[in-house]
Amino acid sequence: MSIVMKHPLAFIAILSCLLLMDTHLLRSQDQNQLATLSKYIEFKMQRDFIPGLAACIIRQDGIVWSRGFGFQNLDSHIQMTSQSVIGTASVSKLITAIAIMQLHERKKLNVDDPINKYLPFKIQHPKYPDIDITISQLLNHTASTCNGPSLWRCYSCEKQPLSQRQWVQAYFLPDGKYYHQDGNFGTSKPGEQFLYSNAGYALLAYIVEAVSGLPYNQYCVSNIFSPLKIVGTSFNVADIRKDILSTMYSHGYNMDLERDLMSPDIDCAKISLGNYFFPLCNYTTSTLGATGMYSSVEQLARLLIALMNDGRYEGNSILTKKSVARILGPNVDSQLLPGQFAAFGLGGYAMRLNNGALVWGHTGADPGQSSFLLFNTETKVGAIVLANRFVDIRDLIEWIFAEGIKEYSVTPLEQLGSMWKQYGKDQIQHKVTINVLPNYLPGNSQLFVIGNYRSFGAWVSSGVPLSPQKSRDWETSFFLPDSTKLEFKITRGGMDKQAVTMDGKVLPNFSFIVIKDTVVHIIVEDWKDQVQQ
Repeated sequence: MSIVMKHPLAFIAILSCLLLMDTHLLRSQDQNQLATLSKYIEFKMQRDFIPGLAACIIRQDGIVWSRGFGFQNLDSHIQMTSQSVIGTASVSKLITAIAIMQLHERKKLNVDDPINKYLPFKIQHPKYPDIDITISQLLNHTASTCNGPSLWRCYSCEKQPLSQRQWVQAYFLPDGKYYHQDGNFGTSKPGEQFLYSNAGYALLAYIVEAVSGLPYNQYCVSNIFSPLKIVGTSFNVADIRKDILSTMYSHGYNMDLERDLMSPDIDCAKISLGNYFFPLCNYTTSTLGATGMYSSVEQLARLLIALMNDGRYEGNSILTKKSVARILGPNVDSQLLPGQFAAFGLGGYAMRLNNGALVWGHTGADPGQSSFLLFNTETKVGAIVLANRFVDIRDLIEWIFAEGIKEYSVTPLEQLGSMWKQYGKDQIQHKVTINVLPNYLPGNSQLFVIGNYRSFGAWVSSGVPLSPQKSRDWETSFFLPDSTKLEFKITRGGMDKQAVTMDGKVLPNFSFIVIKDTVVHIIVEDWKDQVQQ
């Protein structure tokens, strides 16, 4: 893969990778293992302005690869490691689902029951007051609850003023401070529509409190973290040791919520320039259960190993095999799901790899946080990534599984069928060269190719840059496995700047199957943003 980096940053200039080993979980490893994956991660961090990132690959018996990239704290030049603690965002929802299923197994509740059976107050959908909302509907996001207009304003640099119960009442009850009949609830009956709902998971966390009699974080520590020997993990950021807690960052003139969460000593003049990392405060949120867990990839590996082993970890069981299958198994009509979800269970969901195989778990994004925790059942390979900036890291799902499965699949890929052929070690490779000649190019432009294959960026961010040639054309080359089905576009750094015809029509994806060394010559007539001016 040929990559030209056009946006070097000061912190990247001293980017280095520090690998720490947990002798209990982590097998011995060559630091040069998965060098191609590491190279792409470093490129992505430069392109997408990510200060720090930690990643690990897991099999059922432990971590097989783990690295930190960049920095836990930029000002102090503290390197990111596999032990650095970062906010996990919506990966937290898996913990809530586990807690609910534990209470279900212990017959403290039934997930198919109406929520009002376990609440000291009554919650109703304002448009359908006679239809019960069930616990399972909250778990699979079909309860017709929404992320209303006040939800994101519950993030704060201060201690949360409301308890979990008080927030649920304020959000879901008609006389509540945050109640909004149209904003907090969907238009469909409970059970008939998929609406991804952080508010619904905050309500589930309160149900855990109401049924167990314990504060939510205390329940999770006692019943999930401790049995799995997970330490340095909490829904209360104040519990985390300061020396391992990563600073959360935003970059440039970013979304308003992140500006609300800036650390108090920020130079606002630098932010207005748009090329500046600014730290966020260690904020809190009332929507615990939907988000709010802080952990490291090394500690979360224990959770993933348990899920990959039907709820068991080192002789301890946090769930039965049946309950794990309900969390990580199809439970929602696929016709209700948005395209990014291949299937949805009672808490977890599946996404598709490039070969069509499923990886189950959860992803997450919050101010200063990006995450995923996923595994594939056929190869018995799992992966965790945590980053300390809000940015799209979905391309790393394909990258880390493609490279990890090639190296670490428990079952030889040839035994798993032809769909796994593209991830094999002994694939015939062909050189594909993309050559682009623009008829017109605005000043200071950079050209990118973005497409379905991981080397082309997996349709994430701006893709991969092309290099300017002496003859006004731009070019880059890749080595791709035989029979790869390739689809891609040419842009100047985003779909709003993609190549179009002279009269402004968007071009269909360039597409072909790679069966030999190929040079693709493309003439670009105009650009979408330029035609629209």
